[in-house]
Amino acid sequence: MKKFRNSKPAQHLVFVYGTMLTNCYNHHRVSDQKFVGVATTAEVFNFSYKFSPRQIPYVWRPTKADDLRHYAAPVTGELYAVDADTFRHLDIREGHPYVYRRERILVYVEKAGRLDPVECWAYIGNRFDHSECVKASPECGKHEWLDYYDSRLHYDTQGHRAGAFV
Repeated sequence: MKKFRNSKPAQHLVFVYGTMLTNCYNHHRVSDQKFVGVATTAEVFNFSYKFSPRQIPYVWRPTKADDLRHYAAPVTGELYAVDADTFRHLDIREGHPYVYRRERILVYVEKAGRLDPVECWAYIGNRFDHSECVKASPECGKHEWLDYYDSRLHYDTQGHRAGAFV
């Protein structure tokens, strides 16, 4: 398994699949960090998002108790090498370990026509009521949820306007 090496100290590889993706509201959290590439999880996840009142995408591991476990599929996202300060701020912004849990996962990064396995961090949904999700399907993990994403709604309804999560 390859580990990304960079001349900067304390680099952490972080897989993003939701609002930190390029062109989404929270991309500014990683936009000044090194983009490693497009990546897909080796493990399957259930992918859901809450459309109202907030647009929060999240993944969780399917369990035998999940009614939606048949929707589990690999999730596609972006891989970033982030510095220690950004890594610490991501934990705060993602509510680790309460809202999302930061966990080690394996992803495949697309490089020169091949898929390289890379171990990295990802934020896995922790305290979400799956019954409140709008959609849970393999297509969500391929960014189909972006068809419904509205950065203004995200901003207005999550407390960003009041500065709570800036």
